[in-house]
Amino acid sequence: MFTTLDKNIITISALIILYTLECIFPYFDNWTGKIKHALRNAGIAIFNAVIINILLIPVIVLSANTPWGLFNQINISLTTEIILTILLIDALTYVLHVIYHRVPFFWNFHRMHHSDNAMDVTSGSRFHIGEHVISLLTRSVLYATFAMKLEIILIYETIFIISVFFHHSNITISEPVDKIFRIL
Repeated sequence: MFTTLDKNIITISALIILYTLECIFPYFDNWTGKIKHALRNAGIAIFNAVIINILLIPVIVLSANTPWGLFNQINISLTTEIILTILLIDALTYVLHVIYHRVPFFWNFHRMHHSDNAMDVTSGSRFHIGEHVISLLTRSVLYATFAMKLEIILIYETIFIISVFFHHSNITISEPVDKIFRIL
């Protein structure tokens, strides 16, 4: 069974590995104050994690595995449920991201992410707590509507967070590898 602890260990490990790779193979190598920058973003991420764990994790747990959600009303295989869960959460995440960029009220929250003075792997964890609250409450409605399993949600979040970290990382990669990532 995949747990929150597993998710946290994997994502923190990915952050450390990508940060180390940035230090060894930076794309932009004339960056001073990298440690101070990382500590500032880590402080934001830790603050957000505390608030989310206190206020929102109970909402997410309650919204997942509801007895009345759609996945409990139809007969589908676990594989189909996993695929649908990942596609639905990812589609909602994309729609929310577009909204955060296009609607001024939501941009007020999201611009904190874009206001980072230099981009590195830690930029992938720099978000306004308001954006987290809005996103997680919106996702919780989706989780309840479909009775998504918490374990599948955690697997999605782990993959998503690692992808966000990699996307924001300041790592030099070869052109052929970059082309593959752009396709994905």
